[in-house]
Amino acid sequence: MKLQTSYELPCSPDAFWSLYWSDAIRQHLATLGGTERCMSDETHDDVRVVVTRVTSTVALPKAVVRVTGTSDLRYERTLRYDASRKHLTWHVRSAVVPDKVKAEGEMSVAPRDNGCRLSIDGVIVVNIPLIGRGIEKAVVQEIVAGYDNLVSVMGERLAQT
Repeated sequence: MKLQTSYELPCSPDAFWSLYWSDAIRQHLATLGGTERCMSDETHDDVRVVVTRVTSTVALPKAVVRVTGTSDLRYERTLRYDASRKHLTWHVRSAVVPDKVKAEGEMSVAPRDNGCRLSIDGVIVVNIPLIGRGIEKAVVQEIVAGYDNLVSVMGERLAQT
């Protein structure tokens, strides 16, 4: 299933990336979504790699629990930000059924007349018979909700400056 969404923000792309990587935004986002996160953050050759391990506290549907054998949604998200290109790619690896789930994409920011446009493009594929498509829809909704939160928090911060 394709994931495509975009947002308009009242700042330059450089200001967006500066705010995106700020401690204030990262800390605030860590309090949202009912998850526990353990992060590593390293930069090599102008590429920042951030790995986040997530365990969701939201209960999974019974059909998913039956298929996966767990009531926990656990995954690892890797962000790769190439500062020279100002381009971010993301990859999510399921801890429960890694061979059945593919979730990856990119995030880009382009200048606009009154600010910038944040665009998120990706693909989510869950190869589990009967319930895979439903899981894909739920994952896309969760990712979009996460970006909605990000944009809301960033909008608040931008209004304060």
